[in-house]
Amino acid sequence: MIALPDPDNLERLVLKRLLTLMRFRNAYPAFGGEIEIAGGETPETLEIVRRQGDAAAVLRADLAAHTFTVTYRDEATGEMKELAGV
Repeated sequence: MIALPDPDNLERLVLKRLLTLMRFRNAYPAFGGEIEIAGGETPETLEIVRRQGDAAAVLRADLAAHTFTVTYRDEATGEMKELAGV
């Protein structure tokens, strides 16, 4: 049996960010395709790219600073945009 989360915890910022990432991961088509994992610009950085067709999502993580960004190709405009709310 899976325990449901306490509804009060769903208002916590960290959980809101996690839910945003989970919804993006489940809905965006790039996650059904290829994956490429590479070092970033410095030894402390990591880049993970997911692609399928024209869809692309990129995670850039700075492991030393404990920060990351997620960008994706907007399906309507073709422009790379930063995923908000994470």
